[in-house]
Amino acid sequence: MSLRIRRPAVPLIAAALLLAAGAIIFRGVLARRVLWERGLETPQEQPVETRPVTLYFGSPDGNGVAAERREAPMSGDLTETVRTVILQLIAGPSGPLVPVFPDETEVRDVFAGADGVLYLNFGPGLIERHPGGSCAEYATLASLVRTMTENFSDVKAVQILVDGRPRETLAGHYGMRDPLRPEDFE
Repeated sequence: MSLRIRRPAVPLIAAALLLAAGAIIFRGVLARRVLWERGLETPQEQPVETRPVTLYFGSPDGNGVAAERREAPMSGDLTETVRTVILQLIAGPSGPLVPVFPDETEVRDVFAGADGVLYLNFGPGLIERHPGGSCAEYATLASLVRTMTENFSDVKAVQILVDGRPRETLAGHYGMRDPLRPEDFE
């Protein structure tokens, strides 16, 4: 006795197999999208262009700042690249140097003026959570100014804002109402 498949059954079997394969593929795509939306998986992206930057952190002896070289992702937009570099400063050093920003410092806005002044607007945590003291205040300001002016040739000075306004000082010792220049920290 031989098993014979009727011809009309062949297209039905083929259609069923195609539907099953489509369902499996769709389920995988849907699962990846859910993971990506929840931040558990990132979409495949083009490689990011990087370049070496010099970041300044507190020196281990407490006297000023010291340099640390890193690779930083670059974008075609100056303000986005500056934001990325500031976030690396906030994250802290990878070696023996000392962090100069309070944890959870928020960068609200970055914009460049036509006069070579880079405006950096931080949330209130920069002041509220800063440890204070003249050495820590100097290190924070020097870190920002030297990192920005040495890595971005168009930046000649840095104006630090908190909640969109200039402040007299960060922690009571160094004036920052006006734009700060690298020569202020030599």
